[in-house]
Amino acid sequence: MSVLTNAPAFSSLDIQPIQFVVDVPSYRGETIIEAAKQFSVLGDDIQIEGAAWPDELGNNMYRITGKGGTYILKIKAVPDVERLKLSEGIYRFLDKKSPDVLIPLCTNKGEMYPLAGDGRVIECLPYIDGHHFQDEPQCLIKLGEALKRLHQVLEQMPLSHDVAASSEIWEQRLDKGRAALAEGIACSRNDDLNNWLDRNKDYLGRVQTGWLSLFDIPGERQPVHGDLNRGNVFFEKTSEKVWLLDFEDAPFAMMSRLMELAFVIQRFCLHDEAEPAVVSGRMDQIFEGYGELLPGLEMLPDLWRLWCYRSTVRIFCRVFENRLIFDSSELDKFVHLEQQAMRYASSVRNY
Repeated sequence: MSVLTNAPAFSSLDIQPIQFVVDVPSYRGETIIEAAKQFSVLGDDIQIEGAAWPDELGNNMYRITGKGGTYILKIKAVPDVERLKLSEGIYRFLDKKSPDVLIPLCTNKGEMYPLAGDGRVIECLPYIDGHHFQDEPQCLIKLGEALKRLHQVLEQMPLSHDVAASSEIWEQRLDKGRAALAEGIACSRNDDLNNWLDRNKDYLGRVQTGWLSLFDIPGERQPVHGDLNRGNVFFEKTSEKVWLLDFEDAPFAMMSRLMELAFVIQRFCLHDEAEPAVVSGRMDQIFEGYGELLPGLEMLPDLWRLWCYRSTVRIFCRVFENRLIFDSSELDKFVHLEQQAMRYASSVRNY
């Protein structure tokens, strides 16, 4: 059994290594190997290992060794074809800029292949020997540097108009989901869901009153990553270069850079409930790497809360549309993060 340290993003606040085992069910292994042969970098003689932890990812990620070396195959659901096409376009654009942005991209110029015609795609990524974020000043500085380079490159992306259009559609969808949540029509036959709604009436009230359109946040809107949590940033062992992972939300992530910075600061500076002075020091290091203090920093706690509200509504949208089994722990995470934002509000506003 071996351990892969460059794990993908998780919904959990903790990042742990994924174990891979040779024992892959033959029927599944044969399907994955046939799909993997579509990637020319792998060739025909392929060895496969399946993820053994966590259980829910066991059938979604594989380590593949072929003629070109070792790669990771990820299988993921894609909500719609247009989003997939836009995502592929973003990958191709970043592929040309990868020496500057340091992003592990799909092989074959960012193409993602359909798998078994069931709404999933298979993605091939290079295997990287390294580690996730660690609580060290240099990690925060390098993260700030990588984020600034990414923003500079995405600002020039020819697909900006398409991302903007996709983002507007996404905003409308979230507004409808928020209205449905306010009207209390959330899957009334689901007892677990209704119990959660009853327990969190105060929080849901703040979801309504604290809502803010991304169009109203200070700063020029531009394409951004959209989900830079602690699972989506990876440091290569030999060079300590930063690799940014999982651009799945980028097709509808047209927003102020301040919003993305708010997300990054909460996920990378507040994750361990540190003292306010420690949090301020970590923010110093991110902005040292980023090289710019954006106007509107006093809004950071409000933007942290807005991320929680938007994420909550996003989950409910998927529940309404029967595309997600209700999981109270995922929603509880955002209730916790909102409380965290309120605890740190005064100290961050004085930053």
